[in-house]
Amino acid sequence: LVQLARDAPIPGQCTEEERNVDGTCGADKVSEGGRRELHLYAVQMGRNFIFAPKYVGEIFELPHVKVPQNLPVWLEVISLEPRVFDVFNFFDRGESAAIVEKALKETAETHRIKRSSTGASGYNVNSQRTSENGFDTHGKQAQAVKRRCMSVLGFDTYEESL
Repeated sequence: LVQLARDAPIPGQCTEEERNVDGTCGADKVSEGGRRELHLYAVQMGRNFIFAPKYVGEIFELPHVKVPQNLPVWLEVISLEPRVFDVFNFFDRGESAAIVEKALKETAETHRIKRSSTGASGYNVNSQRTSENGFDTHGKQAQAVKRRCMSVLGFDTYEESL
């Protein structure tokens, strides 16, 4: 497995011609003993992978997640407990503008932009809460962002019922 992992092409790393004499890349992570670090995680079939950060500031590159501008997507750990990540390049301004535009045009009472409510039953306005929200659940960009979210979370397919 170790040899297989070392031989696997990783986006953003050097090509075979760019490798150092000892077989490493300048970007390889090296442990104190001078060896490349390799972390393998096993996940039981039917279960979803959960990122296991070791320290605040750790970066998880997500080369399998595709975005419109082909920018690299990654997670940066900002808290270990609870686990909180900052997600970089997840969506672009064009996508967000399209989602907001669709939400602004929404006329259905349940999805249109209106004053935020509180409580689990009915529509209850709280004078302390001044925000507004609306929903775009089926627009082209909203669907693309939801599929991308499932990809980041490690789900093989996107199902609206999830």
